[in-house]
Amino acid sequence: MPQTKTGAQKAMQTLKNKFATEQQYHEWRKEIGRKGGSMGDPTNKGFASDRTRASEAGRIGGKASRRTAIKQVEAEAKHQEQLQKAWKEQKGLWI
Repeated sequence: MPQTKTGAQKAMQTLKNKFATEQQYHEWRKEIGRKGGSMGDPTNKGFASDRTRASEAGRIGGKASRRTAIKQVEAEAKHQEQLQKAWKEQKGLWI
């Protein structure tokens, strides 16, 4: 898949060279879509068929989340605020 405009232009030029007519190109795209859509059992796609599988995948994804460091920093900041509030109350500075 092209990531830049020039890459997209090169990819399109390659496809134009591969197919003699635009009609052949469109037929080729339709065939790719048909093959992809017809693969596998249509009633067993995704997580709709198995809630436990979906739950397990979510659990694994949550454990691998890169937000854990952010959550930890947020939790530490909240804890520091609570300590400061308790210290101010103890010293009588809290109004």
